[in-house]
Amino acid sequence: MRQTTARASLFAAVLICAAPVLAQSPDDRAAVRDVMARRGDAVITLLGTLKARMSQAGRDRPAPDQAVQASATVLDATGLTVVALSTVDPGSIFAKNPALSASKMSLETELTDVKLRLPDGTEVPAKIVLRDSDLDLLFVRPATAPAKPMASVDTAAPSFNAVDAIVLVRRTQEVAGWQPAASLAAIEVVVDKPRRFYLLSTAAATGGLGSSVFDLKGQFGGLVALRASEDARHNALNGMTGGMLQTLGMVPVVIPASDIREIAKQASTR
Repeated sequence: MRQTTARASLFAAVLICAAPVLAQSPDDRAAVRDVMARRGDAVITLLGTLKARMSQAGRDRPAPDQAVQASATVLDATGLTVVALSTVDPGSIFAKNPALSASKMSLETELTDVKLRLPDGTEVPAKIVLRDSDLDLLFVRPATAPAKPMASVDTAAPSFNAVDAIVLVRRTQEVAGWQPAASLAAIEVVVDKPRRFYLLSTAAATGGLGSSVFDLKGQFGGLVALRASEDARHNALNGMTGGMLQTLGMVPVVIPASDIREIAKQASTR
């Protein structure tokens, strides 16, 4: 069994401590099961090893290698896959957060030994092709072209309005048997500036970090990732009124599929 350190477990617990919103009606539950059955194989697991170096006030602290497991979404038949960067590379959070920088702490991380674990249990060596820390996205692809087309999400990129129902699909980790899991949530707020993204309820967003987002027809609508505030004073205020992520000035949001596919065009050429 892959081993993780106490620090990695604590970090994961912070990200998944709240449970997603549950479906309420029989029709809702049937729709969620249908989406999971049709799209579940396109949601896989990214495995890797995280090498880290932490320092505070100029003093280095030992940071042993950590095993990484995160839900990932296959975008096309060639195996181009996207994952929320923060779920596999916590160093990206430190790098863009002024509140943590002000504490004179730094964390440098490197993700190595990347593999894609397919639904049948096969582990495929993969390579990182593109990262976008602003949108909290990491793109990887198989190191060698797959022998057969990989299951992937559809090419549609639906947009959502406030109160629209959506389905969150993710892969459980090894302790739960790598199973696909799904839940029903709703868009609470649509933000258009400086670029479009969606807010979910606090419970659904926090518990769904890294999840694939679909509409009730099973069309891929985006990915739950972290958006960081650039204002350290705002971070401090949130720390008085919110949870751990708010204290760090971060909010889980849905990055639209249209943005993901636009960035994926760059990854496709690498």
